[in-house]
This record gives sequence, C-alpha cells and structure tokens, in this order.
Amino acid sequence: MATLRSRTCPTTEGCFSGSVTGGQLDGLSITESHKYAETVTDPEPGKAWYNLGGREIGDLCENVKSGTPGGPAAITYSTGPFAVQGQWSNSDNRCVLADPTVP
Repeated sequence: MATLRSRTCPTTEGCFSGSVTGGQLDGLSITESHKYAETVTDPEPGKAWYNLGGREIGDLCENVKSGTPGGPAAITYSTGPFAVQGQWSNSDNRCVLADPTVP
C-alpha cells in the first residue's frame, strides 16, 4: 500500500493532508481506508463489485468533501483518531462511514 500512496500522493502536502484530524497522515489513512474496503469487498480479482460505470465502492466516494455526509471523517481508536473515507452503500444509496444494518 505504501507504493500505491507514493504513486498517487508523493508528498504529505495535498491529498487530504490535515483535512480531518489535522495530522499529516490524514491523506495516507484516507487512501488506505479506500483501498482496504475495496480489498474486503473484492477478494477475488475479476469478480469484484462494480457499478454500471465500472467503479468500486471507494471510487464512488473519493471526491466527497470532509465535513459533508459520507465524506472523510475521524474514527477514534485507543491509539488516537484516524481519518477514513466513506464507502458506497447500496442500501443507503449514498456514501457512508458506517452501515447501521450491519452488526
């Protein structure tokens, strides 16, 4: 994943840096949450979930702005807050950070 980040976001400036928690690694954790969710929903290459336009659940939400519903937000763990990207939900028909129907 670090290789992906260096290709898509070569510096800590831009790429959502500081956009959610104020930390320089916001862009990294947003990118990683996007890719992690797609990996979980697409465990077998060639059999992934795509919409009619060929986009995956993270792709549909990658341009939602922080502070808007479904946009990047902080999830707090015992180690501190981490910025994550919303993911597409078919049941909600929008980008969400959590699906209340999933236990």
